[in-house]
Amino acid sequence: VKIFGEKYVIPPYCKFLLSDWKQLLQLHTVDANKYDLIVIDPPWKNKSVKRKKSYDTLWEDTLLDLPVTKLVNPGCLIVIWVTNKTRLHAFIENTLVEKWQLQQCVQWHWLKITRGGELICDINSNKKPFETLFIGRYDNSLTNQYSTVPNHRTIISIPCSLHSKKPSLAEILKPYLPEKPECLELFARNLQSNWTSWGNEVLKHQHLEFFDVT
Repeated sequence: VKIFGEKYVIPPYCKFLLSDWKQLLQLHTVDANKYDLIVIDPPWKNKSVKRKKSYDTLWEDTLLDLPVTKLVNPGCLIVIWVTNKTRLHAFIENTLVEKWQLQQCVQWHWLKITRGGELICDINSNKKPFETLFIGRYDNSLTNQYSTVPNHRTIISIPCSLHSKKPSLAEILKPYLPEKPECLELFARNLQSNWTSWGNEVLKHQHLEFFDVT
């Protein structure tokens, strides 16, 4: 598909909204669906690293303005990717969980390994070979309808060569979701079949240059 003069590969049965984060509320007005799974990978503000990306990095408090509770179905799972900064973990646990009315909040980790099965870097180095996911459920009145998400699970995989690209969670979280869940990714940089994706770089990794043409 040609968009803005560039060619992109669009997977089937996906929806997306390309906009600045301040326009996220449009997603609620243009798409009547609400969601059973929302995955959020915020561009956390990082003083020590100059990241070459078109997203404006966000201070933690900015996330409090996201209309997350207007986008959820009862029992929705909300997944938040976070760096390994203690400050950010405390913000999620002490502020964001309450703001978004999340229950049963647990932590998972993504452990990054090489093709040879080794950690991508020393676990004691400044750069860690893992990232953290906080997972919580909105409105636990429907808890009995879904399996409880266990605490302290680890996803182990070889990271993609594309910067900041996370592993897909669709199949991993399937046991804890409805049979045909409505899924949404915020701050997305690629599209997925049967998902809605939002972000100001939502088509970045769908550009034809990232695909082998046969």
